[in-house]
Amino acid sequence: GTIEYSWVTSEAFSYWTRERCKACAQKQREKEQQVRKERKLKAAGVPLEFWEHAIGSNTEDDHNTHVATALSQWAAPGWVLLSGEVGTGKSSWLTSLFNSCILWDSHYDGARWTTESKIFEGADIAHSQDGYTARQAFVRPYISAPLLLLDDVGASRRALTEWQGSAMRNLFDERYSQGLATFITTNLTMEAIRLRYGDHIFSRIRSATGGPYVLSGPDRRGNGSR
Repeated sequence: GTIEYSWVTSEAFSYWTRERCKACAQKQREKEQQVRKERKLKAAGVPLEFWEHAIGSNTEDDHNTHVATALSQWAAPGWVLLSGEVGTGKSSWLTSLFNSCILWDSHYDGARWTTESKIFEGADIAHSQDGYTARQAFVRPYISAPLLLLDDVGASRRALTEWQGSAMRNLFDERYSQGLATFITTNLTMEAIRLRYGDHIFSRIRSATGGPYVLSGPDRRGNGSR
């Protein structure tokens, strides 16, 4: 790279000094930016496979143009619900928007990317170690996060326990009432959501999202597409 010299004048004397190589300085800045990016993504819980996702990185085609348009027009604190079969790109599309939000806007510091099963698993571990209040404390950051991506809602298809049902009602109810941006992906239909979570949660999700954007098409994992 180009190394430049500059003339420095002080009260005692003046001299030429060599500035840092511009290319080296640029590389250092890029390295620092990458470190900050990875730190934010890791803190939010974004899986490593999605770290390079951002708005514009997904493969657009006839199956998902409506989703690309909707997400490009998203405005906070809107909710988004993507539904569809396994492998149609639901997580990729919403994570691209999620990543762009947390990397470009400090308002979303404290955002969380998770799955329903991870919330339940983490809460159970906390409960076994420190009791009921620890379980509640574990869930709190997901309830109050300025942006939450809840991936694969209802994936286990197992009936919810009394505590799990209560926790999900509380999560959705508080985020709805506080106007906190929430992204959801699921393989369930709206009717299946109503049957699994009850009318209360169903009503909140339907009202906040206006209904799902449905993704169809082939399994993109098979051909490496996003």
